[in-house]
Amino acid sequence: VNLIREKGSVVVTGNERMKERPIADLVDALKTTGCQIEYTEGKGCPPIRVNTTENGWKGGNVTLAANVSSQYVSSILISASYAREPVTLRLDDRGEGVCSRPYIDITIDLLTKFGIDIKEEQQNVFRVANKGFQNKSDWCVEGDASSASYPLALAAVTGGKVTVNNCGNQSIQGDASFCRILEKMGCSVQQTDTTTTVQGPKDHQLKAIEGDVDMDSMTDLFMTLAAVASVSHGTTRIVNIANQRVKECNRIEAMVQEMTKLGMKCKELQTGIEVTGNPALRNRTKDKVVFIDPRDDHRLAMSFAVIGAAMPGVAITEKSCVNKTYPTFWTHAQSLGLNVEVGGTTTTTTTTSKKQKTSK
Repeated sequence: VNLIREKGSVVVTGNERMKERPIADLVDALKTTGCQIEYTEGKGCPPIRVNTTENGWKGGNVTLAANVSSQYVSSILISASYAREPVTLRLDDRGEGVCSRPYIDITIDLLTKFGIDIKEEQQNVFRVANKGFQNKSDWCVEGDASSASYPLALAAVTGGKVTVNNCGNQSIQGDASFCRILEKMGCSVQQTDTTTTVQGPKDHQLKAIEGDVDMDSMTDLFMTLAAVASVSHGTTRIVNIANQRVKECNRIEAMVQEMTKLGMKCKELQTGIEVTGNPALRNRTKDKVVFIDPRDDHRLAMSFAVIGAAMPGVAITEKSCVNKTYPTFWTHAQSLGLNVEVGGTTTTTTTTSKKQKTSK
């Protein structure tokens, strides 16, 4: 919005959860460059009003806190080439490390391929020339590695086999390496440049990974891993995902609360979650249905669908939230052999199918 070269005012808002998500780090950084931004309700969160000018964004030197979200960093890098002046962006990790650096690297890689002159002059200091984009005549967009984690996890917990296309070992996405975590848990994994195949253990003997699992490079997938860990032998400790407390919901807290409903042993850690697997839950009585509240969070809903594939009696009280990133998820789950029963308009119950999972 700050790039608009016309005097005016724009209000940026969202749903109730968006109005709780912190945005102060980005707002503070932009205001130091002359941007006119004000909060219209609670301080530090949307809605915000942006007052634009005839000259657009000035650019120049920007210091941005980068320990909470890589999205703030990407937003400035993407906008920088249209500023009036070249932009020098310095990231302040506040002693905690830059959050989700692989996502920043994706942004830099793609900007460079579209003709943006961007250089990392020193660690976490970026210089972006103000020369605009050079559009490509055609471009192949990779598959979403985050969404791909769910069908791969379905294979892991059911002993099935799934292949996802357009997401292989040449992917620039950190999430594309999630399959290697599944491999350590007992799955067979094959990757080509553009595909990933996971075969779950046919005897269902998944095992926890010893030591801490650092998921800083793929924080959004901690819930997928927690789902697989729930029916694995041993205890899985997932760390460096503290930023997940300020996503669509407090995801760490939500996973603990909802998994506990199913009789699982799990707890919050300072920067993560600990899950002690219980393979015996595969034998839960299907008549005892547990209702899971995904809190309007697409990733929570899909992760509990994975759990529902491993044990009977899991009902997810909102199915439409997956539309945010994976609107065909339930259809794909059914095509992989998952029995999905929809009650009314909001409740989805998933149970294990006896059918062999096939590639999609």
